Amino acid sequence: MFKVLTIGHILADIRVLVDDFATTDRESKILNISNGLGGSAANVACGIVKLGGTANIIGKIGMDSFGRLAVDELIKNHVDISGVRVSMTKPTGFTIVLINQRGNIIMYGF
Repeated sequence: MFKVLTIGHILADIRVLVDDFATTDRESKILNISNGLGGSAANVACGIVKLGGTANIIGKIGMDSFGRLAVDELIKNHVDISGVRVSMTKPTGFTIVLINQRGNIIMYGF
C-alpha cells in the first residue's frame, strides 16, 4: 500500500461535447454536457486511489455549488479531504472543456 499527498488545484470541470469547434461568428451544435471533478491535484489523488493507494489532498475551494461538487466527488473516490480549506470570499475554480467529435480539446479556465 502506498500513500500520496497531492497539493494544488481542486476544480469543477464543465465538459461540453460539440459537433465541431465553432469559428468566428459561427455556432456549433452541443451534443452533450456533463460536470465533474477537475484540477491536477484532485485528478491525481483520485487516480492514486484507483491504483490501490491512499491519497490526501491539500487545496482550496469556494463555498459554492462547484466546491460542493468537488468535495462530493473526492469523498466518493475515497480521498482524504481533511486538508481541503473553504474560502468564504473566493469561488471555486472551474474549467470549461470543449471536446469535438474527433477528440480534440479546447479549455477555458477560471
